Amino acid sequence: MTRITIIGLNYAPERSGNAPYTTGLAKNLAATGHTVRVVTGFPHYPEWRRQEGYDGWQKAESLDGVSVTRLRHYIPRKPTGLRRIIMELTFGVRALAADWDKPDVILLVSPALISTGLAAIRARLSIKRTPCLIWVQDLYSRGVVETSLATGPLARLAIRLESAILGRADGVVAIHERFRTYITDTLEVSARDVRVIRNWTHLPPAPATGQSELRERLGWETNETIVLHAGNMGKKQGLENVVAAARVAEASNSRVRFVMMGDGNQRAVLEMAAK
Repeated sequence: MTRITIIGLNYAPERSGNAPYTTGLAKNLAATGHTVRVVTGFPHYPEWRRQEGYDGWQKAESLDGVSVTRLRHYIPRKPTGLRRIIMELTFGVRALAADWDKPDVILLVSPALISTGLAAIRARLSIKRTPCLIWVQDLYSRGVVETSLATGPLARLAIRLESAILGRADGVVAIHERFRTYITDTLEVSARDVRVIRNWTHLPPAPATGQSELRERLGWETNETIVLHAGNMGKKQGLENVVAAARVAEASNSRVRFVMMGDGNQRAVLEMAAK
C-alpha cells in the first residue's frame, strides 16, 4: 500500500477540464488499496465562480475513499492572465502550508503551473526527499502564446518557468506524444523522465434512442447535421471561428447547425457575436 498525495487546483464536483481525470485517478487508486489524499481548491470551473455549499477558509471531505482537503483561494470573475496568476499564487501558497499526510509519492497536476512549482519546491526541500511527479494536462507556455496572453520576452519567460518546474520533477507524465515532444525539445526536459499516458473518456455511453425527441424539443430539423462543441468556452478554444462558420453556413442555406454547449470566460462574447 502506497500513501499518495495529489495536489491540483481542480477536482470533483467540477465536471470539465482537469477535474474529471484527477478525480478518476484518485478514486481508482483508493479502490485498489492505496491511501490517497487530495489537496485542491474550491470548485469554480468553468463558471469562474465558487459553487454553492463551499464556504469558509478550508473544507475537509471524504469522497469515494479519498481524503479531500479543499483550500479557499482567489477566483477571478474575469480570468485575465494576471488574475489567473494571482489565483494560482493564492492556491499555491495555501497548498505549501497544507497537511500532505507524509506521502510516499507526490503527484502534482499542471495546470495550474505556478502552484505546481510552489508545491514542487516544498517537496524538494522536505527532510524526507519524497518522489515528486508532475502530470501535464496542458502546456502552460504554449497556452499563453496561443491566446496572445504573452509575446516576446514574456513568452520566453513562460517557457523558462515551465522548463524549470518540469525539469526538477522526478518524472513527468504527458497526455499526448506531441506534448512529450514539446516538453523534451522546447522545454529541454530529459526524455528518459517523460512518459506518455493518454487521458481516458469519462463520459457515459451515448444513448441509442431519443435523438428524434431531442431534435423536436430543441427545434432542430431531422435532416440537419448538428456540429456540437461541448465544454469550456475559453480564449484558447477559438470558438469565434465556430460563429464565423455558422454565419457562412446560414448564408449558403446549408443544413448544418452549429451548437455550443458549456460555459467559460468567453461565453458572453460568443453570445454577442452570434447575434
